[in-house]
Formats: sequence, structure tokens, C-alpha cells
Amino acid sequence: MASPLPPNDKKSIGRVFYPIGYGADPTGAQDSSDAIMSAVSDAFQVQNELELLGEIKDLGGVVINLEGGNYKITKPIRFPPGVGNVLVTLSLSALHLSSGFSYHILVLI
Repeated sequence: MASPLPPNDKKSIGRVFYPIGYGADPTGAQDSSDAIMSAVSDAFQVQNELELLGEIKDLGGVVINLEGGNYKITKPIRFPPGVGNVLVTLSLSALHLSSGFSYHILVLI
């Protein structure tokens, strides 16, 4: 696997959110679950007053960019319901689930 990009200390630039800026550890030494969830939470606050199907709020193509790296995940990363048009970039990234993690609930879009 290629090395991750140099750490980015910014939480977001425009509609792109960087979990590393929230404290995610791209080396996999520390748990990154809370930092990734914080980035997801902030990203899901961005709305453009439009709706997709039904009452699904349009996030306008926000991006959660993991910037490569190895991330230790010890709890589920859940996306809030009722919103759409979001991209999670996993290129050059690996997610390492702690022991006892329920693999059947891991869903990558």
C-alpha cells in the first residue's frame, strides 16, 4: 500500500471534510472512530435547501476524504438518515476493525 498523504490539519475546505483534521490517526495506532464520526457529522450539516427523492435532503456532493492511510475503527460509523449526495473517498486507505467488531454492519458506499 502506498504511504498516506502528508497530514492535513484543516477540518474542511469548501465541501470537502478531512477526518485527519478532526484528529483521525492515519497510522492506525490510535482509534479514529470518533474523529471520522465528527467529520461525518459536520459534513451532514451542509445542505443546499434542495431535496432528492421524497424528503431526502441534498448535501450537494460533500466529500469525506480519508487522504490515504490506515485507520483503526472500534465502533460503527453511521450516516444520519434522510440525506444524500455524499462521497467517501477511500483511495489508498485501509480500515482496520478492532476485534469483536461486527463485520456484517460494515457498509462502504
